[in-house]
Amino acid sequence: MRSQTTTTRGRDSSRETSIDPSKLSSLANLAMVFEGGAGATGTFEVAGVDYGDSTAGLNSNFARGTLKIGGEAGIGKLTLVNSFDNQPAWAGKEVLYVRNLVLGSGSSLDLGGFTLYYGTLSNSGGTIDLNGGSLGPGPVPEHATSSLLALASLMLLRRRKWQHLRALRSGGSEV
Repeated sequence: MRSQTTTTRGRDSSRETSIDPSKLSSLANLAMVFEGGAGATGTFEVAGVDYGDSTAGLNSNFARGTLKIGGEAGIGKLTLVNSFDNQPAWAGKEVLYVRNLVLGSGSSLDLGGFTLYYGTLSNSGGTIDLNGGSLGPGPVPEHATSSLLALASLMLLRRRKWQHLRALRSGGSEV
């Protein structure tokens, strides 16, 4: 799927009011850019179930491709919020998963007491205020990394099978 970029300026907000993340799986290919100056703070809805640093957080869980604060139009200020219960069947605190977190010079991110998991963090001089929340690297493997891990696992299984067959042919015990 092709990546898309959505840019918000000033006090614009991103509020997710869906309770079915499978219908919004394309969000994983979306780059959200918040910019517009020091006097304007945008808000961003956290909506995911907290799977910790597991890759499960990226699958049908309102995960985003890129969250960029600050851009060509200037610095950005963003605060995470939870103004809608996107996970009514889950009793925990909702979180945000992003593959790429980009913070521009002079920009700021206020976690608002929530948890944000990221795959890569590029900080060019911005600030992050935990405000009671937590920021941590998540699993967020790139698609090529996942494929490489799967290929390595298959090669290891094939090698074990080959060793087993070789041992049987030579009349020896299994390896």
